Amino acid sequence: MDEDDGDATGIYILFLALKTAVKLGTTKPLLDLGAKLYIPHFKHCSNYSVNLADEKDLECWIRTTALTAYHPVGTCAMESKTANIAGVVDRRLR
Repeated sequence: MDEDDGDATGIYILFLALKTAVKLGTTKPLLDLGAKLYIPHFKHCSNYSVNLADEKDLECWIRTTALTAYHPVGTCAMESKTANIAGVVDRRLR
């Protein structure tokens, strides 16, 4: 992992998670059930393939496929006695 990268902590955590997922996904019980590891091919990762033993390849895989989970939320007005504004909750959150 690139130590100077501002995303190094996040990438490292995803790297560990990916290694764990690969380890679990290649256990005998899962293999006996027919589980197969899908290894994508990305033209900008080394030689169009991902080597699970190569840290740089895994980092490329992570950077290529990782997405953020955007979960939009809304806000609601609180009731205001002084401004005479109706709201969803009062100052006591009722």
